[in-house]
Amino acid sequence: MQTLQYSYRGLGLLMRLNWDRAMSSFVIFLALIAGAWMAVTVLDHHKDVCSNKIQACSPFSSF
Repeated sequence: MQTLQYSYRGLGLLMRLNWDRAMSSFVIFLALIAGAWMAVTVLDHHKDVCSNKIQACSPFSSF
């Protein structure tokens, strides 16, 4: 029983010391998701803009 208690305390200490690493990984993951969403949104908008034109469409035509 004491081994379980010490292990639980050790795990708690480990989590208290490394919570910032877990949070930074989570923030990086969210930034990647947001970047992918923005890229898909911009490409979809670009496809809509270019499909309405008769002439060739450049990647910078919507700017």
